[in-house]
Amino acid sequence: SLYTNTRLGYLPFYIKAISVRTQRGIVDLRKDQEKNEKVEKFADQMEKALMELSATTSDKKRAALENFFWNLENYKVSVFAQEMKGLPPVSAKLLKENFLEIERMV
Repeated sequence: SLYTNTRLGYLPFYIKAISVRTQRGIVDLRKDQEKNEKVEKFADQMEKALMELSATTSDKKRAALENFFWNLENYKVSVFAQEMKGLPPVSAKLLKENFLEIERMV
């Protein structure tokens, strides 16, 4: 009930991307770890922002954080399973811009 049917429809896509990452990680764990460093800094930022949410946090900021979460998931696909198509690719630059915007929100 948390997500729309459209959002739920993307779950098989993300599961396939996880499978691709897992297969590649088995072959070259060091390379996977290097790629993961690109993702972790954004995941850490998001986690910190979620921990700072309070009862006074605006709905707009909450919605922006949820959007950031899904953009981060798409970025992971771009980093770990580049050949997968279906969703717009997300760059590190876009995530940085999104997060700066979120930080300015109340």
